[in-house]
Amino acid sequence: MTTAESTADGGRGFGGRRFVVVLYCLLVGIAALMGVLFTVAVDDPAPPALFFLFELPPTALGFGLYGGVTTAVVLGVPLLFVVAVSTFVDDVDAVGRDDIESDDRDDIETDNRDGGTGEEANDGETGLSTDSPKD
Repeated sequence: MTTAESTADGGRGFGGRRFVVVLYCLLVGIAALMGVLFTVAVDDPAPPALFFLFELPPTALGFGLYGGVTTAVVLGVPLLFVVAVSTFVDDVDAVGRDDIESDDRDDIETDNRDGGTGEEANDGETGLSTDSPKD
């Protein structure tokens, strides 16, 4: 099943945006879990300061919140930037893959017309040139 088919039948596939969102949530969850486990491994930790502004309690909940929120912001802001750029900068007049491929096709058609020599063919379909070589 292709991605187009999966979006047509309700989006049951696991690709594209859905994959990125699930990966993002998984990473934020792991960071929150690591914050909780930090309090288990370290005795009497110093209280974390969320964005250097809000002091959180040095408990499992405080470190879990610190790890989750910090990771969500650090990963989320660039991700939102990528989404915004890919949405708003998709210009049909920009040079894209179709333009590059059409240029390649033009080169291939020119090579086929001139017999693959890179020179213009004078003999029609054979692709052989009747000009004598220059000394």
